[in-house]
Amino acid sequence: MQYSAILDDRVRENHAAWDGVTRPVDDPVWLGPPDRRPPNSWNCRCVLLPVTAGDDEELTDPDDIPDVEVADETF
Repeated sequence: MQYSAILDDRVRENHAAWDGVTRPVDDPVWLGPPDRRPPNSWNCRCVLLPVTAGDDEELTDPDDIPDVEVADETF
């Protein structure tokens, strides 16, 4: 799965940091805690996109996963 944020002038910095993170669907990074599957806050427009072997996407190295929480505290 790949985290996809809408990168426009309304995107939250913590959501933009996760844009493009690609990990297996059963990776603990998605399942948490905390749960990082969108929606991550009120009016969140982010989605998880399915990625297949034919998509030529590389997995994000665990050391390269952003060290920011994607979910807002009030959500």
